[in-house]
Parts: sequence; C-alpha cells; structure tokens
Amino acid sequence: MLIGKLTDDDRFKVDYYREHRKERMSMCDWLDKVENRSIAEGEKRRAIATANSMFDDGFTVEQVVKYTKLSVAEATEILTNRKAVQPV
Repeated sequence: MLIGKLTDDDRFKVDYYREHRKERMSMCDWLDKVENRSIAEGEKRRAIATANSMFDDGFTVEQVVKYTKLSVAEATEILTNRKAVQPV
C-alpha cells in the first residue's frame, strides 16, 4: 500500500494482493518478482527493436533469431507485421 500511495498507482496494491493470495511471500520477494518481470519486458523490447533494425539492414530471420534470442515465430511475426504496414 505504501508503494501505491507514494506513486499514486493502484497497480502495485492489486498485483501484490493477487500474488500474495496464491502463495505466502514477503514484500521483498514480491518486489524481486516485479523487478525481474520488468527486466524481462525491457529485454524483450530491446530484442524487438534490434530485430527491426536488423530487418532494415537486410538480415534474414535466422540471423535475427541468432543475435536477438527471439524465437523463429517471434522474428517471423515481426517481419510479417513490418511488411503489412510498409507503404507500397
């Protein structure tokens, strides 16, 4: 509740109580979990941005997968979506 009050953001309170009901955990454990999830989301965004740059430079899906650690399906989806929105 303190984090919610300090940040004026109720997501912390809702997320904590949702997680707390599933299993007993301390606030420190919960914050570690939130931090790790945020780090993973940031890494994913960076991988997607890198994939887009690589596709701009003519790299193949296989090369993008090798360097970004995205799955083949994820890299293919990024490439497909890029082709769908590029002007004719």
